[in-house]
Amino acid sequence: MNDYELRYEILALTLGVKDNDKIFTVSEDLKKSYLILFSTYQKMIEQDTTAFFVDKEQKEKIIASLKNTLDFYEATNRESIKQLLEKLENNHPTSFFMLPLDYLINDSLDAIHTSGIIVYKRDEAYTLMMIDKNRFDPVNYITIAKDDLDSLSHYLFHSNKVHPFDKDLYGELNEFVFLSKEKKLSPLNIKMNKQFISNCLFSEIEATLKTALFNCKINLFEHHPSQTTISPKWGSIFSFHSTLEIRKRFLTALKTNNTEFNKTLDYLFETYYLNRKNYAKKIKWKRDEKFINRLSNKNDPLSKLKYFILKPFFQIEGQSKWIHYKIANAKKFRADPKTKIDFTSIQQKLEKSTRTDQIENLTFLHSRYSFTNER
Repeated sequence: MNDYELRYEILALTLGVKDNDKIFTVSEDLKKSYLILFSTYQKMIEQDTTAFFVDKEQKEKIIASLKNTLDFYEATNRESIKQLLEKLENNHPTSFFMLPLDYLINDSLDAIHTSGIIVYKRDEAYTLMMIDKNRFDPVNYITIAKDDLDSLSHYLFHSNKVHPFDKDLYGELNEFVFLSKEKKLSPLNIKMNKQFISNCLFSEIEATLKTALFNCKINLFEHHPSQTTISPKWGSIFSFHSTLEIRKRFLTALKTNNTEFNKTLDYLFETYYLNRKNYAKKIKWKRDEKFINRLSNKNDPLSKLKYFILKPFFQIEGQSKWIHYKIANAKKFRADPKTKIDFTSIQQKLEKSTRTDQIENLTFLHSRYSFTNER
């Protein structure tokens, strides 16, 4: 795939509007995709003039850490990785580098999963914080002694050079745990929303960046299990709609100098992501689905009465909507693998649509969502 197609896939998978069916593990496309992704994260932080992501005094160090991440991914030998590890600052949450870790979770051909890792230096040892939204404990860590620097460098270097099918189950994850002092993953008191579609290549790395930035505000290693479980979030801990804000900033940073291509990214964002955000995406299925089905039973007189009494007051995303509207649209906004939202299909839709109607629609949506979260 060319640069434009890769940027499109990165945005679609990051927004969670499609499954991954084009970018494969340990491929040239994946390597180029991660270089684009980390460069976009760096650009996103550089463009931040309101201290949305981190405090202004931390900004340059975060940018340096993202450069470390790019250096890691472009490293051509183990010695380069060792130098990256050695130059990490001790006990500084802003000094780190990130990496994706691909591994087999069972013997099936489609059982490759991606987790994110943040590498720190703490108390003169190396700490690997591991992020996997699909685990019961989504954030864990291990500590590797400085004496094992050579072995750590070796496994880090080979983590994205060898296909998971050529390794044992869990690949380097097992090697890291074997090297560690704990000999097991140590969970942190953190919760995250689970991944529902096949987009772990980028969604887990986005969660990794969010965790790294949040750790600059609150020391996650010192958040005791007896305290309330916390969820890392973008921006201030008091920010609202921060996920939408980060996605808008990511879209801006991902764009190129090609105006026509940027329209394709805008179309994907506005048509598939913002429209979904405007409907009932966040249904508590175990409780709400049963409740809605019961209320919508027109054969039961009592349910019918409750339905007409409650429907004007039922809240969806902060807006009063009819219950039958929620029933009709609730399942619509989960990613549908049959929906043609690949790069070529979107370009064809743009060519067929009248630009006047499209611009009017985008202007309306931009005015509706043109808020920021900074205080």
